[in-house]
Amino acid sequence: MIDRFNFYDVYGYVLPGLAALGVGWFPFWLLATRDLPAGWSSALFGVVVAYLLGHVLKPLATTALPRDEPSVTMLDDNTFPEEMRILLLAAIHRRLGIPIGTADATERTRRQAAFFACRSALLQSDAGSYAEQFEALYVACRGGAFVSILAAFYWCGWPIGRYWPDAAGVVAPWVTALLMLAVLITSAWARIFRLEKAPSVVSKALLWLAAALLLPAGAALGAQSASVPDTAGLLTLATASLAALFFASRFYEAYREFARQFAQTVYRDFYVQSRTLAERGA
Repeated sequence: MIDRFNFYDVYGYVLPGLAALGVGWFPFWLLATRDLPAGWSSALFGVVVAYLLGHVLKPLATTALPRDEPSVTMLDDNTFPEEMRILLLAAIHRRLGIPIGTADATERTRRQAAFFACRSALLQSDAGSYAEQFEALYVACRGGAFVSILAAFYWCGWPIGRYWPDAAGVVAPWVTALLMLAVLITSAWARIFRLEKAPSVVSKALLWLAAALLLPAGAALGAQSASVPDTAGLLTLATASLAALFFASRFYEAYREFARQFAQTVYRDFYVQSRTLAERGA
């Protein structure tokens, strides 16, 4: 956790956590007309729970969604003018001792290390506040995309359970068992064959299989909530699940854009700082 509570905590942890709590409770409020428990209605208690839940969601979202790393490719594209790019590479080499060549598989780790070293240099000099804002925004949008996808799985299961409660009661356990079996097979397959990309590929596959469990879970909860289907409420929930997919795509596009803005701001601030130090003879 971050030592002091700031806007990064709000954007990166509290907002995704509150969104996840809202996703979980929305069907109960819409279809079963259940209000929040007395303790949950307390704003302070809700923020604390959301903050803790946000710490669980953040690494899951990082694993589940493709990681955008514009800091690796930005030094080769047309983001910066050629003169600025050459001086930036020279400043990274001179100040940080990290030579950067043409982007390839072996260069990727070096470029990532150089980017975070630039970031650390700015933080030590109390510079780069705009970069911090972009960092918080891209983390928030990534969390929003992940929560929206989970909502689509979860909300879609409720109409299934409400309209076909008997089928949901029988099918949901089997679907859950098959998904869990798929998780075990995927994990065992990676271990037996010792795949080079197993850590990233398998962890992502396992996470999405686990997310798919929200569909039968929603169906099981929908089947137990009431005996008479609420057509209007179920239609609203089905529409909300489709809307969640739309918002997931928008959040993901915003995440990619803010990630690029974050990397661009770090490099630009480091370039300006290096030029200022050079003019001062430091």
